[in-house]
Amino acid sequence: MSKNKFYSESFKVYLVDTCCYGNATYISYHKWISIAKENFFLTEVAGFSDYFFKQGIKLIVLENHIKIAKELKLHDNVTVTVRCKQLKKLKLYLQYQLLNNEGEIVAEGEDKITFVDSNNGIVIIPDKIDQALKKILI
Repeated sequence: MSKNKFYSESFKVYLVDTCCYGNATYISYHKWISIAKENFFLTEVAGFSDYFFKQGIKLIVLENHIKIAKELKLHDNVTVTVRCKQLKKLKLYLQYQLLNNEGEIVAEGEDKITFVDSNNGIVIIPDKIDQALKKILI
């Protein structure tokens, strides 16, 4: 974890991420964001999987958007940064930037997230998750 208050993860654009023209597809940007988000939780929250398998808690993305500024091509490298824009008792907002090798922003996105119990009732963000998110809160 960086002292810069974000989590980051790097990816390479593979054939599976592209269309026949060699451009990264829209869904690939979402995939990289989702993997970086999940790896943040797996890395920073001890027992993160237990919330799902043992406690029946689910992570729900209530809103999601992404704005693509530049295209990525086959075999380009991309780094996804994850920051917590806002942290409330029942929901949080994660902010993402996707950067190319030159450090230019190629896309930006945001998720509005909440957690629900096994009956789909909204729950207070678990303490361990709250503490991890505070490390990347801007």
